[in-house]
Amino acid sequence: MKKIVLLITMSFLFLTKANAEKKCSCDDFNKRFESQSELVKTLEESDLEFTPTFVTLSVRGVQSVSYYYCDDDHGFLLVKLHDKELLYKEVPLSVWFEFIFANSLQSYYKDEIKYDFIAI
Repeated sequence: MKKIVLLITMSFLFLTKANAEKKCSCDDFNKRFESQSELVKTLEESDLEFTPTFVTLSVRGVQSVSYYYCDDDHGFLLVKLHDKELLYKEVPLSVWFEFIFANSLQSYYKDEIKYDFIAI
């Protein structure tokens, strides 16, 4: 199982690096948006690499996460909680992989993301 996860991870890294020249930069999204939902819509319509949304069965806490890969191994992380949706910027790709493969998404979110990255 670990070999499969490693293979998927390496394939994703290779594909994102190979497409880096034709993608727009995270800097393209540093302008002010009137709302977070406007920024999310812009991200969804952009040519950034998008990872499949990871959905949990949690009733409370983290319910789904999505990652929009930019440049320099960073991107935007969209976290949907039971009562709100938060978008974090400049999240390293390595944090995304650690997050989705963590034993507890809720614990990883609280310990490694919630206070360590800037929410928009």
